[in-house]
Amino acid sequence: MTDAPSLAATLTAYGQPRYEAWAQMPFLRGIQSGTLPVEVFRYYLEQNYLYLKHYARLYSRLAYLAPDGDVEHFIALASGVVTVELDNHRRLGEGFDCNFDEIVPSPELAGYMGFLSEMSADMGEALVSMLPCVAGYGVAVRMLTREGAGPYAGWIGAYTSGEYQDVIDRHLALIDHFAVDLDRATQIMDRALDFEDAFWNVQPPPSQRP
Repeated sequence: MTDAPSLAATLTAYGQPRYEAWAQMPFLRGIQSGTLPVEVFRYYLEQNYLYLKHYARLYSRLAYLAPDGDVEHFIALASGVVTVELDNHRRLGEGFDCNFDEIVPSPELAGYMGFLSEMSADMGEALVSMLPCVAGYGVAVRMLTREGAGPYAGWIGAYTSGEYQDVIDRHLALIDHFAVDLDRATQIMDRALDFEDAFWNVQPPPSQRP
């Protein structure tokens, strides 16, 4: 008899088709070809920077709530967001005239952050709700190549690095540690995946377009 797949493995397989479909969205196709309008990428970086700060706060909150044996794992995840992703955004943002000090969240981002905050009352559910972001980037961006991406090659490189894979692996391990009923987990995944779809397709407001 073979063992049943873990919850993390099941959810990874469940999300895989959606993750792969993201690579065909106009945003990522524009990244791959290097033709994405600069103002769209700038707006994405600024919005995602605000989102990632919220993400780091969620991991920090979970560290506060976690049993003693798990505190270090959550702190490592929060630190990974800050030292890997936010640092990459700041560095990339220098080349796109990003303003990370005065970011107004889009309706899509505000809804997504509200959903994640709602889920953070339960350790396992919070981790499941965060999975499409952390794992989905790893899948969708790995389907791109830096060749031909022009000014966006550095962004692709940031999400295909070994450091980012470490963040994914830590997150998946914790999902298996804080078990969630599979039906409930897939319901949460569906909501999170829908929020991710909407976020990938956010466009800058008219005031930020040429």
